[in-house]
Amino acid sequence: MSDDAAREKLNARLAELAVRYLRRTADETTEIRAAAQRFQNGEQDALHEIERAAHRIRGSGGMFGFDAVSNAASRLELAAADGAEAALRLLSLVDELDAEVKSAAASRGQTS
Repeated sequence: MSDDAAREKLNARLAELAVRYLRRTADETTEIRAAAQRFQNGEQDALHEIERAAHRIRGSGGMFGFDAVSNAASRLELAAADGAEAALRLLSLVDELDAEVKSAAASRGQTS
């Protein structure tokens, strides 16, 4: 296999993984939104759930080059780490993350 063919095969595989990441992240964003609502209704454990999920999304987004997704997840992660002070911002930050995931998917010709 030539270097060009190997590079094309690798790029195709990375593109496939990126699409899967975006689909999974769109699903996770729905779960994060539900956790944010549970937190606002008094379920304190939901905040840790949000922080963990946002951390995971942040790291993977950066790995795939989805900087806007990674940055939105980082802001959400930091807000969740702030605890109760962040309660009012959580849903707007989830909206921001969701918008960035959809934008990244649209730029790749995918629907979420």
